[in-house]
Amino acid sequence: MFYIIKAVVGDPVIENEPLRFSVPANPVDRDLDNLFHQMILNNFFTQMGYDAKPVNEAMSVVYDCAPVAHTDEGDSQLTGIGISCGGGMTNVALSLKGMNLNAFSITKSGDYIDEQASKVTGIAQSKVIKKKEKELDLSKIDMSDRVLAALSIYYQETINRVIHNMTKTFRDKNSEVDGEIEIVIAGGTSMPKGYCDKFKECLDQSDFPFKVWNVRHSKSPFYSVSQGSCIRAQADYRKKQK
Repeated sequence: MFYIIKAVVGDPVIENEPLRFSVPANPVDRDLDNLFHQMILNNFFTQMGYDAKPVNEAMSVVYDCAPVAHTDEGDSQLTGIGISCGGGMTNVALSLKGMNLNAFSITKSGDYIDEQASKVTGIAQSKVIKKKEKELDLSKIDMSDRVLAALSIYYQETINRVIHNMTKTFRDKNSEVDGEIEIVIAGGTSMPKGYCDKFKECLDQSDFPFKVWNVRHSKSPFYSVSQGSCIRAQADYRKKQK
């Protein structure tokens, strides 16, 4: 694994070049701990000569998409919620001016949707994925097509479950942010048309603890996490040079 990573990443351009790699937060709906994998990767990058540090996956989305909160004192930059919708998990982070206040993940994400749609329709998962990527529009549910109907149903179920766990976790942790916040979303599972509109629709029907003025999709959903990690590395480097 070390030599595969070394071949992909390459050598540092400068001595102790800052490298920030994204890591998922521990899930709130399953007993898992990501510390072991995080430390293994950190050790690999350090051996290669990098100044390596982990960055929460959803916070990387925050750094890339820069959510804004409207407060009585004016706009607060890098304040809001970042969501990274991956295949295995959905990562969530609440940020206040770029500081990670509360981060966690929720299991059963994109892969779960594909598996369930395949199971109930009897269609091979590879065909389900192909149809999802080419035809699925969550703002126009085609109930005459059983694959698209199944995908739409499980997408809505997954979004509702994410919002439910967000609501419960923020309340359990007594998380607070002033004003109206913005939610920014990235990740491959968020790619179908109408995803953010469907998320906002489900959010409006929930008892979410924060006021939300906007739900926005990343301009580059597939690359938002890596771009955000690079932005964090650049910021840390500039801070170190001062």
